[in-house]
Amino acid sequence: MRNHASAAHPNDNDIDGFEMLSWLSVCLKYAITAKPDHSLIVVKQLLSNIRNSVISAADYSIIGADLVKQPIERIDDFLWTIFSLYTTEKTTVDAKNNVAGIAPFIWRVATDDRKYEIGSRFGVFRKNGEGYRKDATHEFLQIVDGLRYKDEDSLAGEIIEILENLSRAHFGTNNFYNEYPHAKSLDNSLPPNGNVPRAARAMWVKVLSICFVGNGHGYKQGVDESALPYYQKHINNFSDIEVVEFIKLFGDSEFSLPTGKSKPDDRVRVLANTLKQKTSNAHIHKSLDLIISAPPLTAHKVHSTTAFRNSLAYLPND
Repeated sequence: MRNHASAAHPNDNDIDGFEMLSWLSVCLKYAITAKPDHSLIVVKQLLSNIRNSVISAADYSIIGADLVKQPIERIDDFLWTIFSLYTTEKTTVDAKNNVAGIAPFIWRVATDDRKYEIGSRFGVFRKNGEGYRKDATHEFLQIVDGLRYKDEDSLAGEIIEILENLSRAHFGTNNFYNEYPHAKSLDNSLPPNGNVPRAARAMWVKVLSICFVGNGHGYKQGVDESALPYYQKHINNFSDIEVVEFIKLFGDSEFSLPTGKSKPDDRVRVLANTLKQKTSNAHIHKSLDLIISAPPLTAHKVHSTTAFRNSLAYLPND
């Protein structure tokens, strides 16, 4: 008994009888005679039912409402357990259906740490060549509306793919009507903090700017009006570093050439003015002013001017 007491209190070699009795009482209360945690028993029974029974869809919300009353640590553990169950190849179809019905209720109240941990598994499974578990993780995140919690590398790849599709739609025929679904899907591709992954940033700024400025054709100024609110929303979230990426676009002919037409020329100046209001950086202001004040129909040539090239040297870098 002396050895056990020493392990618990390595610096207390002279515990008197009263202290020892008190310590033993605590041990008896919490380790020996503690009442069973009935809520934990209920959770264990629920997990057993998820694995082995068919739960009625009408009961999902009732189960979810009861589960969210659990301590947050238990909620996180339960979410991790059912995620693991969903992404295991041997799990039955009935069990996966049970998880799919209950998981959204738990996801809403789980911690962000747990959500990011689950999202990161997509990248882990992908890198390990675990195709089934990677696809199952994607399905699970779709079910709980959590695709934005994927690891940054995976998110960057998906954002770039959407941007490529959006760019093709813009340069294709009838772009006024074909950009909207791709623009809308960008909303679901961003992580919860709204920050664009570094690997996708340059393309993010370029495609959004191209689509906002338009190609100058048609009565809609070459812009898909139904997609325009998405472009405005994301452009409004540009930080200084995205504004710098915009300024650098004037050296990219794919972006700048359409501004040789009157409508894109007008719209690119509107965009430059909008971005100017979003930053207090004097060097960024100087570059944007050179774009805004360029003679009509010459914004696409501003990059070749000495003043503009010199201004680029003072722009902030990430």
